[in-house]
Amino acid sequence: MQGRDEDPGLSGDWDARVVEAGRQIRRTVWTWLLVAIAMAGLWEAAVYPLSPYVTTARGCRLGYPLANVYLPWRLKLLSACVEATGTIVDQEHASDGDTHLDLAPDPLSMDLLVPGNVGRDQGALILEIVPADRQGILLLPVGSHVRAVGPLVYDRLHGWIEIHPLWRLELLR
Repeated sequence: MQGRDEDPGLSGDWDARVVEAGRQIRRTVWTWLLVAIAMAGLWEAAVYPLSPYVTTARGCRLGYPLANVYLPWRLKLLSACVEATGTIVDQEHASDGDTHLDLAPDPLSMDLLVPGNVGRDQGALILEIVPADRQGILLLPVGSHVRAVGPLVYDRLHGWIEIHPLWRLELLR
């Protein structure tokens, strides 16, 4: 009769089998997570199948609103196309290649803001120009009174509202 310590099933390689099983489970979980993320992106592309460069007279684009956005999963799409007016109070270039404009909104555009915007530059609405759109947007100087058009999104990482990507920027007189 074999004792418990002598049972081949409980030999020294038991720990190695447990560790390997844990690795296999982690690989499987990561694989399914990546598949889920990819499928979410494919689903959004299927919902918005038209080219992002077909525009309406107002400046809205047909197609997937977050085309060319870096890490679009961090943004919650609130509206496929909005218009805001106000004054540019700041501009900077971000590490992801986007150009950020801070817009002090006119009274009629104030309803686009959330508390996260108020804590940033006295209530600025963030406008982001992605690299793919930079050629088509004339960058206007700080102090310009403008009309901005693009998708309205909630940035989950920062807790504020943005027009991202910015599709049209027009100088108002």
